[in-house]
Amino acid sequence: MGQHVEANVHFGEVFEGEMLLKEGSVKIGMKPDQAGPYKLLLGALTGCYHSTFLDIAIKKRLTFTSVKYHLEGEKRDEVPTTLKVLHLAIEVENASNQAQILRCFELAAKYCSIYTTLSQVAQITFAVTFI
Repeated sequence: MGQHVEANVHFGEVFEGEMLLKEGSVKIGMKPDQAGPYKLLLGALTGCYHSTFLDIAIKKRLTFTSVKYHLEGEKRDEVPTTLKVLHLAIEVENASNQAQILRCFELAAKYCSIYTTLSQVAQITFAVTFI
């Protein structure tokens, strides 16, 4: 049997809700202080991708100061309006070994479950910049 996943989300009569977590909550909606559906999706992708990257980098004993992600994409016009393309611009600060860090991102793209799921409907690319 696979791993159990679960979410608790509460909505009222309009598109404003809250994802309830044991650590806190995330406001859902379309206002500036709320996360809309695609921002939640991109956040989930980034979290999974970075977690997978970290697991690999730690095993390889690689170090860096920080990683920043900027995701940008395009949705299809046809219904359902799934993602068509998505690009991850990744900035890594103070990488101990740039070639090996890049390899970690390549492996993360292969092993991150959410990346793999989204790649079934969208063309996903990434580029890494070292600073």
